Amino acid sequence: MTFRARLLLGFGAVVLVPLTVFGLRIRVVMANRLTAEYQQRVAALVSVIRADLDQRSAGTALRLARSARRQPAPKALRGVLVVSTGGDGARTAYAVDTASSPEALGEEGGPVWQAILLALLGGVLLNLMPCVLPVLSL
Repeated sequence: MTFRARLLLGFGAVVLVPLTVFGLRIRVVMANRLTAEYQQRVAALVSVIRADLDQRSAGTALRLARSARRQPAPKALRGVLVVSTGGDGARTAYAVDTASSPEALGEEGGPVWQAILLALLGGVLLNLMPCVLPVLSL
């Protein structure tokens, strides 16, 4: 065996093997820490969701689907909500009188063409700035 081969084997035994073992051990420890942190976050999230559900389940909530005809959102919702409870045919009526909010009704932003026009105008304005003019010659 040549000196070079013995030197390579010695280097591998003295440096590479301990570094590999050390790296694998760090990987295991980090995986355990990340798993524990993930479980703590999930538990905290579950407790927040349960508290929110408990708070929301104290009242009655109604979600309405948006009309396919694209009518404007009403300013207020008024009427009677009839809820059937169970299979015995019992019904409960609730008077509904509330102002609607655009956030609750899922209002969309402006048209896409306005966003494109504003983006183009912004690009032109940026190209006319004095700090950009030397770069345009490149």
